[in-house]
Amino acid sequence: MFPGQTAASSGTLLTALKAGEFRCAGVLSTTRSAFHLVSSSTSKLQPAIAGETARFRLEFWSVKNRFELFLQLASLRRVLGRNHVEDGAVIQTTKLTKRFGNQYALNGVDLTVNPGAIGLLGPNGAGKSTLIKCLLQLQKITSGGAKLLGRDVGREGRDIRTKVGYTPEQDCHIPGMVGCEYVTYCAQLCGLPFENARQRAHETLDFVGMGQERYRKIDSYSTGMKQRVKIAQAIVHDPQIVFLDEPTNGLDPKGQAQILDLIQNLWKEHQMTVVLSSHLLHDVDRICEQIVIIGKGKVLVHDSLENLKARRAGAAEVVVPDRHGELIAACEKRGWKSSVETNGHIKVDHRSENLNELIRLMDELKITPLEIIPSPNALQEMFVQALRIGNAAD
Repeated sequence: MFPGQTAASSGTLLTALKAGEFRCAGVLSTTRSAFHLVSSSTSKLQPAIAGETARFRLEFWSVKNRFELFLQLASLRRVLGRNHVEDGAVIQTTKLTKRFGNQYALNGVDLTVNPGAIGLLGPNGAGKSTLIKCLLQLQKITSGGAKLLGRDVGREGRDIRTKVGYTPEQDCHIPGMVGCEYVTYCAQLCGLPFENARQRAHETLDFVGMGQERYRKIDSYSTGMKQRVKIAQAIVHDPQIVFLDEPTNGLDPKGQAQILDLIQNLWKEHQMTVVLSSHLLHDVDRICEQIVIIGKGKVLVHDSLENLKARRAGAAEVVVPDRHGELIAACEKRGWKSSVETNGHIKVDHRSENLNELIRLMDELKITPLEIIPSPNALQEMFVQALRIGNAAD
């Protein structure tokens, strides 16, 4: 028992996951709303599965709020496979085409995307937002087909949308509404009764870092607050997949970092598939595992970020506290083109599949690097190359 806890607050909560629904019994603390999942025997999560029922011991621990507990439980369902589609793909399109008059916004898009953190990259006007809107039936598909979470968007779009979250690029709030009322209303639209929707709204706003601002009208919010409340309304109903369209637009570097940390947490900690649509390569490089590059309505590249960076092996950026000139001279002596970047890093084209030779050289020189960044700008170079090839094909 922790200092200051009562017997009730140190009690356990048995949770059974049966047929995809939570059945809870036990004691909930009235003084602590923070929980953490641990197994009955160790500090790691090790569910014991017996038939269709899994039991977990829950102890009160140090987690931000009750909504995070809810996300932890929901992620367990996903890990156990209750919410995964049969073939594993969350997005499938076949010759998906969207035309506005004679202009093709999407032109025969074939795509199969598995769960994870997915970066949807492309310049403005490439078709990123149109693809998302077609998947959500916010725009009618001209031809071809699409499945979301294994279900046909044309026939089952209404049911699919109860399992999907979406933050559009433009502000989507209702004028005159305060933050908590707006998120509550969005939860009700997803089928939650009012009392549950209101409670979930406050828990979600806690999760995204909204304090007393939730009681102000959204019209008065800063850009960062508006982005947070948009994310809150997108995840309040625990979707299996959430689409985020340019979620860091208009934010300063600190605000961008905070929003990206929040988005990364959704997949890393809670196994909620995230599709991040952006033209900012840094945002995608930071949090995404899969990359889809779209240009002029066509998929130009679809691969894991790891594989894309492997294609650009042979270069590295080295961060050293001093002796820049000595390192550059040694690299040039080996025939490695080297230069000092504007950020003070030394870029080295070592032309090797790994960093072993570069590390060996620095060891010989007795230079201790502060950091070595393999394949720098790999995503940017692949992005530019893909767009160049796409333009040439036209």
